[in-house]
Formats: sequence, C-alpha cells, structure tokens
Amino acid sequence: MTEKVITIKDVEYTADLARIEMTAEELKKMTEDLNGVLAYFKDLQEADTSAVKKVNHYEMVEGERNHFREDEVEPAKKEVEGIIKDNFPERSGDFLAVRSVLDKK
Repeated sequence: MTEKVITIKDVEYTADLARIEMTAEELKKMTEDLNGVLAYFKDLQEADTSAVKKVNHYEMVEGERNHFREDEVEPAKKEVEGIIKDNFPERSGDFLAVRSVLDKK
C-alpha cells in the first residue's frame, strides 16, 4: 500500500480554491490518484542512475542548435473574442468579471 501524503482535506481545500465542486467519491478518487503519482515519483527517485551521463539543458547535442525566436504579439481574433465574451457568465463593461479566490466567504 502506498504512503498517504495527500489527504482528502488537502484535495478539498485545493478544489475550494479552484472553485471546483467535487462529490465525496470524486474527492476519494482524486486523493488516491495524487498519492499514486507521488508514489511513482518516489520509485523514480530510488532508481539507480549512476551510469547515466549528466546533461543539462544548456548542452548542445552534436549537430543541433537552439531554435529561439522572438515573441510576437498577435491581437485576439474578433470572432474568438466575441464567442468568449458571449459565453462568459459575468461581465463588467468590456471586461470579464471573476470572483476573487483569495477572499473566502
């Protein structure tokens, strides 16, 4: 059996911050899934990697080069912007209104 690092209370708290409603069954399943992921990472940490050459992301593979490009700002397409605004539940003028996640009621 895997060690329980994340509790149902942790998942409940996170879901509440994200304004996600979850049933008791969903909370239990999510808690089990997250603990499974952490157990997998624990297994990976215990793997013997002593024979693997250490590489960092700055090193170049022979024949390769970095493919950097400048960021280009593109305006939103009007039809996409309209669809988003039309389907958003709350608006304040031309802005989309969202509830604060920091102020709990």
